[in-house]
Amino acid sequence: MDNTFLEQFTTQWSTAERVIRLYLNSVIYNKADAQDILQRVALRAYRKFGDYDSAQPFQGWVFGIAKFEVLGYFRDHGRNMEVIDSEISERLADNMEDQSEIISREEEERHERLEQLLQQIPPKAQELIRLRFFENREYDEIAQLLNTNEGAVRTAISRIIAKLRSMAKTSMQETM
Repeated sequence: MDNTFLEQFTTQWSTAERVIRLYLNSVIYNKADAQDILQRVALRAYRKFGDYDSAQPFQGWVFGIAKFEVLGYFRDHGRNMEVIDSEISERLADNMEDQSEIISREEEERHERLEQLLQQIPPKAQELIRLRFFENREYDEIAQLLNTNEGAVRTAISRIIAKLRSMAKTSMQETM
């Protein structure tokens, strides 16, 4: 599989993982078992990602996989565990899915606000933020790219972040 496939899956999974983890921890008593199931869900989702219809919400699709894994877990462990009624499990999953949609919308709104703030800072500052946080480059690598020293890069990025925080705070106060 190519890097694009892996990047697409990783992006989708990173937005869904937290909600799936919360769901599993709410229906599986043993946290180690919940973690094992989370790994199985991730693996199964990765293997079936080629079948995923991108017109549908990824979180809903991966919730289906998680529900299936939970049912299999309950089936395999039978009486030897505290079993949550399947109807309660379904309700929890539906509730978590609804909450995940709200979280996703909030994350999108924060991302849009950040994009707006980034547009308000100078291009050189935008470039530093892009290199450090969007391309995940190390300070020393950025320093080499820009023909400067690492300390200057650290200081500049620290000041840019402080400026963005200040701008965000001001923006939030204006909307209240």
